[in-house]
Amino acid sequence: MTTLSKSDKLKQIQQVYKNNENWIAYELCRVFAQVWQVAPDESALAISNRIISKDLSYFMFVFDLDTEKGYREQLKEVSSQSFRSRREWRQKIEELEGKQKQEAEEEEVKENLLHLLSSPSSDTDSQIRESLLEIVKACLC
Repeated sequence: MTTLSKSDKLKQIQQVYKNNENWIAYELCRVFAQVWQVAPDESALAISNRIISKDLSYFMFVFDLDTEKGYREQLKEVSSQSFRSRREWRQKIEELEGKQKQEAEEEEVKENLLHLLSSPSSDTDSQIRESLLEIVKACLC
C-alpha cells in the first residue's frame, strides 16, 4: 500500500469539492496548493491558522516569493537566441509560457482569498472554519 503525499491528498480533496460545487472549500484547497508550491514544509494546521486569523500579509508574501516579471522581455530574448534545434527553442518558450500561466493562476487564487476573507458574513466565516477543519483532517489522514 502506497501512502499519498499531502499534495496528492490535497488534489483529491480539491476535486471532491469541485465536483460537489463547494466553492469555498475548493478555493481554500487552491490556497493550500499555492503555499505548498513555495513552502512545502508548511503544515496544513499552520496554513489553516493563518487563514482563520486573516493573516493576509503572510499570504501576499508567500504568493510573491516565486513571482517572476518581464515575460515579454524574456520571450523576446529567447526568440533572438540561437538554439541547436527548433525543438529546444520551443521547449524554452513553453517553459516561460507555463510560468506565466502559473502566475496568472496564483493571482486568481490571491484575489479569491482576499474576497473570501473580506466577506462580512458570519455564515461565510463558519463555512471557512468548517472547510478548513475538513481539509486539515483530510491532509493528516
